[in-house]
Order: sequence, then structure tokens, then C-alpha cells
Amino acid sequence: MNIPPKTDPRWRALVVSQHEFQFKVLATKIAFNRIKRVAGQGGEASIQQAIELCHEYFTKNEKIAAGDLELALG
Repeated sequence: MNIPPKTDPRWRALVVSQHEFQFKVLATKIAFNRIKRVAGQGGEASIQQAIELCHEYFTKNEKIAAGDLELALG
């Protein structure tokens, strides 16, 4: 799966979602916990920061986290 641009609405849906994802890569689990904490701080700036972090994580870890990206964004 190609990594969509940060403007893709699926990123926002992912970081504000209450869904519990069963990620396979431990690094994704750790990163996503941090991302959810940032998004949960409230406000649009926090959500945008969480989207940035999420996009950055999946961009840097494209090979190891490809399955988790597919799971998260479908």
C-alpha cells in the first residue's frame, strides 16, 4: 500500500478513532499509543500534530509496518 498524503481524510479518522487496532509490529503499537495521547489532548492543533506523527512513523517504517498501515487505513 502506498502511503497516502497527510491531507487524506483517513489519517484524521485514524487518529481520532476509538477503535482498538491489533497491530502486529511492536513499534507501531508504541507509536500509536503516543499518537492517540497527542490527539486526545483536544483541539485541532493536537489532531494535526497526531496526523503528522502518524504519517511520519509510517513513512519512516514503510517496509516493516506495511501490514499495520493496511490494517489502519484499509
